[in-house]
Amino acid sequence: MVSRSSILTLVAPLVLGSRSAEGAVTQVAVDVEPYAGVYVPTGSVTSDLRQHTSLTLGTRLSVWLFGRVGIEGTVNYALSHVSWTEGIQPSSNYSPSTAAHLTAVTARAIVSLTPQAAATALHVGGGIGSVGYGGAAYCCDTYLQTSGTTFLTGVVNAGAGFRLGPQLALRVDAEDYLYHTRFQCRSGGGGPVACYFLGGGPHSAGQMDVVMSLGLEFRLSRH
Repeated sequence: MVSRSSILTLVAPLVLGSRSAEGAVTQVAVDVEPYAGVYVPTGSVTSDLRQHTSLTLGTRLSVWLFGRVGIEGTVNYALSHVSWTEGIQPSSNYSPSTAAHLTAVTARAIVSLTPQAAATALHVGGGIGSVGYGGAAYCCDTYLQTSGTTFLTGVVNAGAGFRLGPQLALRVDAEDYLYHTRFQCRSGGGGPVACYFLGGGPHSAGQMDVVMSLGLEFRLSRH
């Protein structure tokens, strides 16, 4: 016959495990944040061609899985036109349009440095993503489109959330995108204005773009 003490020995770990799992589940929270900010390119596409500082808009989704640790995804759009060194006039067989934009998509880990329920919650994060160049200034040279205008990036961020209520917070962030561009246009001239400055061969350059943003963070659920 199985003794009562044996049954308790078998059941106790299951009960404790279920309570631990329940505790872990209660820590899961989902936040969504539409935001606006400033996109600041600190480098140049070439020595003569650069992107402009501009308004940026985005959305951030955060899933807190283990209390202070979670995962986060962002989509960011900056309407950043191009300009070039004063006194340079591109050849007339190039498109004169300077219209351009950048789109960044990232996935990262995020860590809260303070309790999330605190009036001011600090956080840091890091991960990877992609940055894509578009608009008339980059469209539509056959070689440029074939070689690609989207590049892998690393991203780090730091910020703070200011609790306005149980389901609402004001969030500020600074993000740093670190990547290399590698463009290639056809030889012989013509095409979008960016190709005038990129030339016919491959052109690679290190980039560091900064995004500073302010948004309203809504807590959609907490389990």
